[in-house]
Amino acid sequence: MGADQGFYGPSTLTWQLTRERVLLVGGPRALLLQLAHPLVAAGVTEYSNFASDPFTRLRRTLDATLAMVYGTKAQAQAAAAKINSVHDHVHGTLPETAGRFPAGTPYDATDPELLLWVHATLVDTTFEVFGRYVRRLTPDELEQAYEESKIAAKLLRVPEEILPPDMKSFRTYFDGMISSDAIAVAPFQRALAKDILYPSIRFVPKPALWPTVAVTASLLPPKVRKAYGLGQNFVERQIAGWSHRLVRAILPVAPGVIRDMPQARRAEIRVREGRV
Repeated sequence: MGADQGFYGPSTLTWQLTRERVLLVGGPRALLLQLAHPLVAAGVTEYSNFASDPFTRLRRTLDATLAMVYGTKAQAQAAAAKINSVHDHVHGTLPETAGRFPAGTPYDATDPELLLWVHATLVDTTFEVFGRYVRRLTPDELEQAYEESKIAAKLLRVPEEILPPDMKSFRTYFDGMISSDAIAVAPFQRALAKDILYPSIRFVPKPALWPTVAVTASLLPPKVRKAYGLGQNFVERQIAGWSHRLVRAILPVAPGVIRDMPQARRAEIRVREGRV
């Protein structure tokens, strides 16, 4: 009896994209994009200890994503169910006006439109970071990877009927959201962004984090970067550019144990050995 390859498996492009550890560079970008939607940010503010541990949400999302991609079907469903159960209890009202949303606007983490936006930020961030740090995907690869991303979206309760049907439609949706007044940053969101960009790290003074902030800023759409008050001077642009070129030069000769996500390596062994 063969191994349970889960909802994806070695033949999918998603296995190859998600295995790259360098995708972690995009974590802060994905978070900032999510929080640029005021109703998502309101839920994070009220229902998490974001100020003291801004990366709990990111770790939870990363763990669930890796389980859904590299786990068995049971593991993938359990990971999705854990995320969904958290969302079931997240609802409230917006603390202050942001964009088209006046203060007091109700929010609910199970709102399909919010679920779609969070999903879209993860998909777009994967494509953006992989394209800059590993290699540019071909149009056919982008189409395939986007189609495969719908599996995770459905596990996380994004209704099929609102998912953009193809990559062109996804790009139209994402760019439309970015340019719309649904994406707007109020003071409470800037405070959240500060916790992401300048987390408290023992023995690391916050000013020393400016190169990582420069990289994150370079990955954001201009409107969102400006909304968070992130500039890009000449030195910051050079730092970001050098980070792309350096990683691209190193990755081809980096050993797999450094380059790959450990979950991907374990999944490959499980499938190769035929273990469930």
